[in-house]
Amino acid sequence: MTGSEVLQRSLQLLGYSEGNGNSHISQVVRNRALAVVNLVYAELSRNCGKDNKPINSLSDEIELSDRVLNEIMPCGIAMYLANAEGDANNEAFWGREYNNKRATLTRVEQIKDVIPNVWG
Repeated sequence: MTGSEVLQRSLQLLGYSEGNGNSHISQVVRNRALAVVNLVYAELSRNCGKDNKPINSLSDEIELSDRVLNEIMPCGIAMYLANAEGDANNEAFWGREYNNKRATLTRVEQIKDVIPNVWG
């Protein structure tokens, strides 16, 4: 999944995105989108026991498990974007979700992320 795809999921969670892909975020936040994606990518890479190599553009692939990309990363990005937009309610909600979901990463999942296909 690319950085752009994860970012779009986050915008949908926040209700900032229309069905046609247009989003309702300020230009300042739009300019910081890559940095926000890389921030969450670094946090989750560390949680999964992986070395982090930041992406250079939102079209780059993010190398984390599907579960992390679909369930956890969009919540983290949503939290940071809501903060940047001054949207305290969304920031608090998605911050709780992100932290709760991030805490569910078990040691076994961390090992599977580091050594894929060990268990078949």
